Amino acid sequence: MSHRAADAANTRSDHKFDIDWHPARRCPLPAGAELAPLQQHPAYAAALTQSSSASVHDMRAALIHHGGRVVGRAQLLLRHLPVLGPVAYLPRGPLWCDAVPESVKHQALRALRSSLRAAGVPSRIWLANAEDAAGADHLARIGYLPVITPQYVAEIDLSGDQDTRLAAQHGKWRNRLRHAQTQALHVAHRPLNPAQDGWLLAAETVQQGVKGYRALPAAFAAQYPNDQTRLFLAENRGEVIAAMLILRHGAAASYHIGWSSNAGRSVSAHNLLLWQASNWLARKGVLRFDLGSVDTDAAAGLARFKLGAGADLRALGPTMLYTPSVAHLGKIRGHLKHAA
Repeated sequence: MSHRAADAANTRSDHKFDIDWHPARRCPLPAGAELAPLQQHPAYAAALTQSSSASVHDMRAALIHHGGRVVGRAQLLLRHLPVLGPVAYLPRGPLWCDAVPESVKHQALRALRSSLRAAGVPSRIWLANAEDAAGADHLARIGYLPVITPQYVAEIDLSGDQDTRLAAQHGKWRNRLRHAQTQALHVAHRPLNPAQDGWLLAAETVQQGVKGYRALPAAFAAQYPNDQTRLFLAENRGEVIAAMLILRHGAAASYHIGWSSNAGRSVSAHNLLLWQASNWLARKGVLRFDLGSVDTDAAAGLARFKLGAGADLRALGPTMLYTPSVAHLGKIRGHLKHAA
């Protein structure tokens, strides 16, 4: 079958929408979606499908057409879970292009679900966590029920100048940065080299076990497009005492792995790395630096570090569930909330 015919076979129409399904790693971002979160970027799909366990069956992305143009893109993880069977997960999406009416977004989400079924993916269970409260409201109106409260993320705005970012830092954080700047540390940065930097990936695996946090497998970073990685290293007398791995995705970037030795912590090396990484990203045209989730209970120290760096705290939407058995109740709750 030709590529043209294969594309046509993966196109499903739903009322006023045409939805094209593609392997997620080969489905580009539409215009206006350059600030996509990591979980909705093709590079994420490429790295995850090559590095994850067999529980990730596939990743698909849908280009949503309406009125003769692309209005959005949705990237899904497809898993097969014991007892539950096929599950479709929509993390921090869809991505919407500029000037898409709210009513169109609401209708498109409904069309997306039926389109996946028509494309031969028989998932009756959907999980989604929207990028914000407005996105969660759209999901609620078509039958999704919240099952996990929203996460909070810390983001540094890189659109301003360096003085603005410095002024946004908390006083104690800025003092630690100044302390690090007096320590004659050497900071270097380059793309990740999985063969050379395997020690960092191994250290991340150990950290996950010791500190008990869940994160992407260390192998994910090794599979991420190399030219979109940036590893910052702080050295003291030729010894690496701290490291920070950044992943770029469009006009945004994400803090992915951080490591520091006792010597690095004593001289606030991580403050210096984050500051220099922010400045480098800004020079490269990156507009938003995502420092990841913030948990003031389980990881209070890390939360203080992220917010002290001048990051803004932003709530995502809750994690939400859709199945035919809960859809009716979800629609009632969604419409009551909208009416209120």
